Amino acid sequence: MELSARHIALSWLRSCDNCGSGAAPIDLYCEPCWRRIEFFISSWAHEPVSSDPFPVFSLFEWRDERVGRLVHALKGGLRPLAFWRLAEQFTIRRSRSGVVGPAVLVPSPPRAERARDHAYYWALALSELWSIPIHLVLERVSNDEQKSKSLGERGRRRLGLVKNIKGLAGSGARIIFVDDVYTTGATAKAAFEALGRPAKFEVWTLACRPRIYLI
Repeated sequence: MELSARHIALSWLRSCDNCGSGAAPIDLYCEPCWRRIEFFISSWAHEPVSSDPFPVFSLFEWRDERVGRLVHALKGGLRPLAFWRLAEQFTIRRSRSGVVGPAVLVPSPPRAERARDHAYYWALALSELWSIPIHLVLERVSNDEQKSKSLGERGRRRLGLVKNIKGLAGSGARIIFVDDVYTTGATAKAAFEALGRPAKFEVWTLACRPRIYLI
């Protein structure tokens, strides 16, 4: 991964978001904290158990405050080395079954138009490791459009398409929806619907709430 001189310099000026240590270089966590959290990853290996119409692959099961601290820290700003390191750990586990054939990464859309948030940078790190292109094809439905809908319709239609990729979905390519946390699955299901319910659709997240146990 190519990093700018600014990112490299900042890695020597930050303190660890977990323990406060200033033992540089640091991007989010110091090395001892990274080793502890990576051990924690390996302790949560689960077989796929999900009632959703698509598989969900997650690096962490959010049952511990350490996972919550990590996810919230990642939302605090651009952390390229941290996302890269987590994507490496995810790749080690996801590659057990592999991804065969063409695929695209579709990150969860940001709340602010044209912003680049944590879901995008998570997708970017995965894209570089897997050599899978990113397609920014989703947008959030505006509040004005939602006002005329019932509560049930609002839950189903939270996302819309910016670009049409039905041709790609129809070609048999795997559509990988990327987000930081999987809780109820509402956002992923909205993406699944907006993209035309592709035959090959799965979700890659940093963390999932209990009852969704994958990887």
